Amino acid sequence: MLAEQTGNAEDMQKAYKMIISANKKSKFSRVAEITTCRLRGTWEWLGHHPRQARQWWERSLRLANILGARYEGALTKLEMGRLLKDKSYLHQAKETFSDLKAIGDMQEAQKFMSELEHRPN
Repeated sequence: MLAEQTGNAEDMQKAYKMIISANKKSKFSRVAEITTCRLRGTWEWLGHHPRQARQWWERSLRLANILGARYEGALTKLEMGRLLKDKSYLHQAKETFSDLKAIGDMQEAQKFMSELEHRPN
């Protein structure tokens, strides 16, 4: 996400407009709504709104669970684990990616878990 890389207000506004556009399109696809909720959660997190971020991520996880969209749910858990620095979400994402043979995503989850383990307190 561009806004995550630069952190400036203009990029945050562009990201928000992209999320709104994606949200309109997701009305035609419930799976797309999972992604839109995940991205909105990330946008809220980057905007320093952790409570709203969690609400959007939880919505993404609920939809993924209802639809049986394990991969999309794992992507949301990966994002949550990465930003919240929560190994349990990262572990859950890694396990799902492993089950689904999504090797690249599994390795990414493992990388974030390793970074957390080696991070000084």
